[in-house]
Formats: sequence, structure tokens, C-alpha cells
Amino acid sequence: MIDDHDHLWLVPASLVAIAFFAGGVMAGARRPRRATTCAAAVAGLANGVLVAGALWRRVWIVHESVPAAVVRLWCSGALATVILSVLGSVLGAAWNHRDRGR
Repeated sequence: MIDDHDHLWLVPASLVAIAFFAGGVMAGARRPRRATTCAAAVAGLANGVLVAGALWRRVWIVHESVPAAVVRLWCSGALATVILSVLGSVLGAAWNHRDRGR
């Protein structure tokens, strides 16, 4: 899907990015002191599951190879989602801190 000639893959990719950011916000709100650690760990684990599923689908279901360009997109997407999750956790921790100050 990511190496097709259309840009429809951007829709699910955007939804996944929003989910990682929202997960980071929730982690930051629930555990403000360890927000970034929890968010990065969970994002890394979730990325592992997503990449393993994509690899499994390509190799064992549709019997396709994985082009180098797709691997680069997977790596940059994994890095971006971890960054989004950590940024969301910082925002969630700030909201928690602000709410406790009132």
C-alpha cells in the first residue's frame, strides 16, 4: 500500500499518527513524572507490532519483496511516531501539572 502509485496510504498513516500522539497525551496525563519514558516504550512496542504485521503480510500473505524505499518509509514512520508519542506525553504532563495547580 505504501509503495502504490496513489497517496491513499496517507489516510491510515495520519490516523495512526493521531493515535500515537493521543496515546502520548494519555500517558503524560496518567504518569507525569515518567511520561516520556512510558510513551517512548509503548510507542516502540507498538511500532514493532505494526512493522512485524506489515512484514508478515508482505512476505507470507502476498509473497512480495520489501523494497528499500519501503524500509526507509517504515523506519522514518517509526521514528516519527515515537517523536509524536513523546511530544504528546509532554503535553499531557503539562496539562496534568496545570490542573493540579488549580
